[in-house]
Amino acid sequence: LNQNISKELERVNYLPNGSYNFFQVSRQVNQSDNHRANLIVDQQLDSANSIKLTINATQTNSQQDLQSSSQTMSIANVLQNESVRDTYSEATGTNVNSNLLYRHRFPKKGRTVSTTFTAAISQNNSDGTLVSTNDFFGPINLERKIAQTNTQRTDNQTYGVQFSYTEPLGNRKYLELNYTLRTNRNDVVRDVYDVLNGSNTYNDTLSNRYKSNYLFNRPGFNIRVNRQKYNFAFGASYQSTRLKGDLLLRDTTIDRSFENILPVVRFNYDFSSFKHLRFDYETSMQEPNIQQLQPVIDNSDPLNLSAGNPNLRPGFAHQFRLSFTQFDPASSLGLFAFLNSTYTTNAIAYSQMVDPQTLVRTSVPVNVADNLRISGNVNFGMPIRKLNGCLLYTSDAADE
Repeated sequence: LNQNISKELERVNYLPNGSYNFFQVSRQVNQSDNHRANLIVDQQLDSANSIKLTINATQTNSQQDLQSSSQTMSIANVLQNESVRDTYSEATGTNVNSNLLYRHRFPKKGRTVSTTFTAAISQNNSDGTLVSTNDFFGPINLERKIAQTNTQRTDNQTYGVQFSYTEPLGNRKYLELNYTLRTNRNDVVRDVYDVLNGSNTYNDTLSNRYKSNYLFNRPGFNIRVNRQKYNFAFGASYQSTRLKGDLLLRDTTIDRSFENILPVVRFNYDFSSFKHLRFDYETSMQEPNIQQLQPVIDNSDPLNLSAGNPNLRPGFAHQFRLSFTQFDPASSLGLFAFLNSTYTTNAIAYSQMVDPQTLVRTSVPVNVADNLRISGNVNFGMPIRKLNGCLLYTSDAADE
């Protein structure tokens, strides 16, 4: 895959005491080679037992070259700062994912048990350079030149097991018991060096060495009821997670534990073979990832910095989905509509802080009390026989 990207950006930033304008022109060249291999073995051992093995492997080599120039202007069109930068990086990545599923059917109809084992290993290595000249204009004019090299190695290992047992309760009702255990280990080593007069000096502010272990436990149950015209299911699970990470260069430990009850409800009604109504309600936890938790500055764009926040809490999301489909084979008239809504408490958003002297922007993830997203879609199709074709009308709406 080869990509040549040219981009022009104009942005207005509103502050409590005014606003300023940001302009950027960039040219980016990306090159990547991807190799994928997949293996699936699905074996029926006998009438009651079966196994399925799935293995996916990916090897990626990539290069990225980016040149950009940026300017920040006051509302009175006075130049506040400007930056010219050139970044280059080469990266390699290897990912292997495996999944082993064992299924068993008991003599009693509807009674089943299944166990899934998962394992995933990935390793990513990158080398890069950053050369930038940044000028700041004000009461005192400043010039900051950056010449840096960086290397990063990321190792990730994920192991898990999932157990599910289904017991028929009679009259087409079923009880499902499930349990999931997963652990994720990460090892990140990022070294940044300042280049001055041909010599490299270690930058311990921008460098990072991070080890983490993420442990996930979730027992739960579901009850399903099947009827001729409709079926519905409801249940809940208890999710307990713990994230422990060590910032080795800063002698800091991140140790966070989270617990939540996660209910779920599903309902499906069939008016006929061609008309269906479906409603789903489910909850989930949205845990912060490793990059969002690490308080390490990313200066790849010197006028727009970013950093993590070790005090992030997971978001708790309630998702509602309502859909209706109808299709008439005789007339070829079709109607499809859906409405989605997600309400999240402690949602993770990005706070932007602006230095009043240099107008350098720093983005940091934070928790906000509430976040609501609503989206909808309506599709209607009908044949146009004289044209031997079809007319399709689509309407979309979204709000956040």
